[in-house]
Amino acid sequence: MMNIAKPNKQERRIKRGANAVAPAPLILSKRMSVEQSFQIIVFNCLGQIEANAANMIEKYDVESLHQMRVGLRRLRSATNLFDTILTLPDFLQEELNWLGTQLGAARDWDVLTTSTLPTLIGAYTGTPGDKKKLQQVMLAALDVAYEKHQTVLVTIRSKRYARLIAYGNTWVDGCEWRNGMPKKEKSRLTRRIKKFARELIRRKQRRLRKRLRQWQESDQQTLHRLRIVVKKLRYAATFFSSLTTSKKIKPYLLELSTIQEELGRKNDREIANQLLTQLQAGDGEMAGNVHFTRACMASMPGIETKETRKLLKNSVQKRRFI
Repeated sequence: MMNIAKPNKQERRIKRGANAVAPAPLILSKRMSVEQSFQIIVFNCLGQIEANAANMIEKYDVESLHQMRVGLRRLRSATNLFDTILTLPDFLQEELNWLGTQLGAARDWDVLTTSTLPTLIGAYTGTPGDKKKLQQVMLAALDVAYEKHQTVLVTIRSKRYARLIAYGNTWVDGCEWRNGMPKKEKSRLTRRIKKFARELIRRKQRRLRKRLRQWQESDQQTLHRLRIVVKKLRYAATFFSSLTTSKKIKPYLLELSTIQEELGRKNDREIANQLLTQLQAGDGEMAGNVHFTRACMASMPGIETKETRKLLKNSVQKRRFI
């Protein structure tokens, strides 16, 4: 097993890597078919995953791991968007789920150590002794985050990961979803992408309206479902953004991004509580420090519910940007 050098305390506090690869611009033409557009989108996602995996092998980099996971989530979202037209092989679905589990575990600890805890420590105005408790929890969490990164390193150097990437590229390049597909179904692949995208966005908008009606601030389950719908709608709108004008799409994407971030902060705190519970199982002193940290976190302000609802209702009404 090849190890990456364990970062010192200062290096472990670095939040953003210079070499992390964000999604490359996606340019679709209105004349493209559904099949052609699907290929371009998936290759774009795979490219982001592979580039950030290469960065992860070279050094401990929080942002590269984040962008690799973003690429994977975009890929899974893309295959979900087109599932009425083509079917993802069971093997590929299982392997994408596996990779998502590996990356997600590390990313959760990164969010805890680069966002949730630093925000809590920075805002704390109590005694130096109590603040030290928060800092001790932070150092313990950083150690776990490092171990999770080591697990990711093993993952992306494995034959299983290499097989997944190779199979994914081959499947898309060869249009292998056509294998065994009835002739009538194949004709749907040749539809123009703009009409398909318009219909798909409207379905996502209807789903968002439904989740918005169900949303109760105290219900974590409906809030989680709402967040997922917003995320998928944002990915879909981003994939198809080149099919419309920037004047129409940019404000819409900004709203969705703001909503997703706001709902995400609530989700991050829920996950942080779960992770801190794992740390609390340690020795007596650490258990006490974690208990104190969770109490401080519980007193942090919640999400801006009224403003978030307003943004959501506004986004629901914007259906004709494509």
